[in-house]
Amino acid sequence: MAYKGAKSAMEFNVLGPIEVLIGAENIVPTAPKPRQVMALLTLRRNGLVQLPELIDELWRSAPPKSAMTTLQTYIYKLRKTLAAHDAEDLLVSRAGGYMLAIPDSSTDVHAFERDAADGQRHLAEESAARASELLGRALARWRGPALADVTLGDVLSPYATRLEELRRRTLELRIEADLQLGYHRELISELKSLVLMYPLNEQLHKSLMISLHRSGRRNEALEGYRNIRNNMIEEIGLEPSEELRELHQNLLLDTLPQPPPSPVSVTTATPSPAALAITGMPPPDTGGGDAVPAQLPPAAASFTGRAATIATLYENLAPEASGDGSLPSRIVEITGMPGIGKTALALCAAHRLRESYPSGQLYVEFSTADDDITDPGAVLYGFLRALDVPGDRIPVGREERSQLFRSVSTGRRLLLVLDNVPSNAAVQPLLPGDPGCAVLITSRQRLHGLVDAQKVELDGLTSDEGVGLLAHMIGYSRVAKERLTAARIVEFTDGIPLALRGIGARLAMTPGLSLTAFADKLMHTPHHELLEEFRVGDLDIRPRYATVYNSLSPQEQSAFRFLSMFPGHKFTVSSTARLLGWDLVQAKRVLDVLADYHLIRIVGVTNDVAIYTCPRLVVSFAAERLMTILTKHPLQDEENGHISRSEGSPRSRRGPTVGAG
Repeated sequence: MAYKGAKSAMEFNVLGPIEVLIGAENIVPTAPKPRQVMALLTLRRNGLVQLPELIDELWRSAPPKSAMTTLQTYIYKLRKTLAAHDAEDLLVSRAGGYMLAIPDSSTDVHAFERDAADGQRHLAEESAARASELLGRALARWRGPALADVTLGDVLSPYATRLEELRRRTLELRIEADLQLGYHRELISELKSLVLMYPLNEQLHKSLMISLHRSGRRNEALEGYRNIRNNMIEEIGLEPSEELRELHQNLLLDTLPQPPPSPVSVTTATPSPAALAITGMPPPDTGGGDAVPAQLPPAAASFTGRAATIATLYENLAPEASGDGSLPSRIVEITGMPGIGKTALALCAAHRLRESYPSGQLYVEFSTADDDITDPGAVLYGFLRALDVPGDRIPVGREERSQLFRSVSTGRRLLLVLDNVPSNAAVQPLLPGDPGCAVLITSRQRLHGLVDAQKVELDGLTSDEGVGLLAHMIGYSRVAKERLTAARIVEFTDGIPLALRGIGARLAMTPGLSLTAFADKLMHTPHHELLEEFRVGDLDIRPRYATVYNSLSPQEQSAFRFLSMFPGHKFTVSSTARLLGWDLVQAKRVLDVLADYHLIRIVGVTNDVAIYTCPRLVVSFAAERLMTILTKHPLQDEENGHISRSEGSPRSRRGPTVGAG
């Protein structure tokens, strides 16, 4: 809302790095202690924060003699900052303290708590679909750990702890709602990651065991019980709760009730026999009703950072952001190196955009773990059915389905999220027909054919964002003791979220291991063994690199492997050509392909010569693949970029796959 005298509406956000937003500008001071003051005033909005509380927060038990004068200086600077935006009246002086007079509706905490409470109520009323939507929306408001960039004193720490507990409980409730809806298969990967982050959380382990059992993986469910039992006995000397022991007994006896049917995904939907009998376009009356699909998977509960990128996505895809309801660009393409968090970002942004697209949200993941590339024709069938078009009115041909989809989407405000798109050709048939619709795309490679798309290329997390992610996984106090080392770890990984999650999971499993000892081990691990340090259970960055690697031609794979041999991992077209014995044209073409897949990048130009480099973890994967080849073929030289491969036949560029390579 807009305040009296304020130039524009202001937002006060603490679910992540602290923000006081006026439009897109964050006016929070950069100095640590004024940030603490602003954070405490925001969390205690419309309530008096007494002077002793502020002093305790800033200096704990050892305030300087000038504490009162210094505090008044901080308040003066905050008031001056607000005054620059005609909002100085928000910071009110009272006898004995200060108060920030702002409505609840201007804070993300209030919105989160409102949605979480409404979601819990709907779950209690057995309205699981609405509960899942509300709880997911509540979680999507988080941009990282609470007050991620604020030093927490004795007064703020309980607030941050309470918010994190509310976040975790909301996540548990959303998972419970999704289980009631039959999304047990979709939950397994998320739950496996969560139990590594919270090895003693019985509710999460229970949900994982149920999901595995319902997916026909009873042995894994029983193994999950053994894991948490061992963890609890070793860490706190207790057996699991009676509820968890009873679930284990029911698993052993196979007496659990049958699960609800799992919803059909658009990636697996197939035409009905009636639809297969149709050879042409259906009559003008398509039978499309008023269905409002909501197919977005849940956003990651531990999503961290990317505030500026999310703001860019919002500006490009939210009609209201332009003022006149038009879309600056109705297609946005997100690309970046493996493990950089493209899907997590897209889903976080899509959930924030849902209210802008009241006709619904459609989602499809193209590349699956089963090595399939989803056919656009099958995707169109699923989209049309989700929009209430009867199966017997959907034509067989992909082009006819595309035409029908454009017709059905006309007059609607739909948001499409196309995840892991393999090529421009896969996107074109899926573009809706109405300019009020929007498409959010993620891809492992640059899609040069989408000339009208807004391009967003993700870099790694910033140092603060990466440290915040580690803190969320292993505890704020543990990171605070070794913050500089945590920043070193983030820098070492180039801020790749998936690598940091692997590190966080490994550190969470070894609470006695110092960050310094772990960092020293990383620094001295040989390149070809480094990726193993980031693998914990299903958290493994290696398959992401292998997916891209397997999509390359044998010649491109060969060049990629040998790039790990360059001193300093920097090279040019000519040095690559010399190393591989190729001509310059051939070397340039291969480097362009590797750059499109974000395996290498240009870091500078000297005398009109581009200088390339490989990120550290990409070098490690290349060195690992090179070591594998040399081990299998110790006496065999490569010629013209080809080698006799015992590791499998070359894969087509059209079919990226997941595997060890």
